[in-house]
Amino acid sequence: MKIDGVRRLSPRFPFDPARVPFFYGWIVAAVGTLSMIATVPATPPGFAPFVDPMMGELSVSRAALTFSFTVGTIGAGLLIPFAGFWIDRMGVRIAATFSFLCLGLAMALLSEPLFYTGILERIGLSHRHASIFFLFVVFFSLRFWGLGMIMTTCRSMIFRWFVRWRSLIAGLNGMILSLSFSSAPVLLEGLVILYGWKGTWWILAGGVGVGFAVISVFFFRDSPEACGIPVRRGEEEGDLDPESTGPGPILHRDYTAFEAARTPAFWLMASGLAMNAFIGTGTAFHMVSVGAEMGDLPRDDALHILLYVGIFNVLTSLTLGFVAEKIRLRYLLFFMMACQTVSSLGLLNFRSDLGFWAFALGSGCAWGTFGILVNVPWPRFFGRKHLGSINGIVTGVVVVFSALGPYAFGLSYEITGSYQSTVFGCLCLTPLLALLGLLARNPRRLSPINHS
Repeated sequence: MKIDGVRRLSPRFPFDPARVPFFYGWIVAAVGTLSMIATVPATPPGFAPFVDPMMGELSVSRAALTFSFTVGTIGAGLLIPFAGFWIDRMGVRIAATFSFLCLGLAMALLSEPLFYTGILERIGLSHRHASIFFLFVVFFSLRFWGLGMIMTTCRSMIFRWFVRWRSLIAGLNGMILSLSFSSAPVLLEGLVILYGWKGTWWILAGGVGVGFAVISVFFFRDSPEACGIPVRRGEEEGDLDPESTGPGPILHRDYTAFEAARTPAFWLMASGLAMNAFIGTGTAFHMVSVGAEMGDLPRDDALHILLYVGIFNVLTSLTLGFVAEKIRLRYLLFFMMACQTVSSLGLLNFRSDLGFWAFALGSGCAWGTFGILVNVPWPRFFGRKHLGSINGIVTGVVVVFSALGPYAFGLSYEITGSYQSTVFGCLCLTPLLALLGLLARNPRRLSPINHS
């Protein structure tokens, strides 16, 4: 089958989704969410059980490992926008299959780090430089193929299939991912205890790399239209949009990624998501140290706060999943930044019970809202046709700021002996972004061009 001159796998191979006795989008949502969970080993929570064994194996410091992670993540984030265009061109099945195979290969490389650093040493690198370069390559690969390609592919696919239930699917997706990512360190630690950390990487390489590549071929599909499944009457883009009230009609127009990136709404939404990622990953990465320095908390109590954050995250995701279809998204953007403002104020008063719970509540509600805003605005504002390339730019921005957050918080502590300077900086920006977020109106109402 060819689309726009590019050969793709036929949507009727190995079976025709149109013949499934119920809406195939529910299968897409299930396998897409499961595939996103499979990328957990490419995230900081999933990699946590392997940090100390790999530091010992390679004889590198925690600072060197963190540096490699940061640079690898930024490098991946800068390339992810280009990957989004490839997803739109090649289709989600080819993109996901190739990405899972590459992710599996990166996991296999991690099972024998000394073998590959030895090769680098034989061509002239010192052991330290060989280890840092190896870690950079594997972190770049894990973040690009996992967090970048696979996450972007799955988000684009899932939210092309839904209009009426889009916010509910986003809420459920965010809740399931939150629970999965929170439990990942415990589950992976169990595998490490049973099979050793090297054996666990081989298991993950086979299960994730090969297993999910097969799942992608069998079950991934680009859109209802590609499968000959019509969008139900009354569910066209804009008909169910709460932004559709007011002067002027919502225009049925599909923006390209370049057109979307020229609208204020795109960058207002992306800026809010990036700021949330910056604060959230920065505090979570240094949670033990933040708890000790700002709240005099022992290690266990500091880590327990992440559990409370996760609970508020899940509750917010579920609540907004049911109501977001009736709310204008700029109000959710305002709410997310207001929650991060509360979170930052909580950090500055972390020694009090009020500050402790303000941080847990603010951070959890912000992350729950993030799960909606990272998925719902793009098809609602810009249509579904170019969702891969649009999502690619958004994911790239978020990934880069998620890498800068831990670095900025760590640098603040290293220079001043406190995290307060970075927290104060965040506290200056989040209210501003909350107010600016109220200007993020649906561009399809403002567009003077009417494309069918």
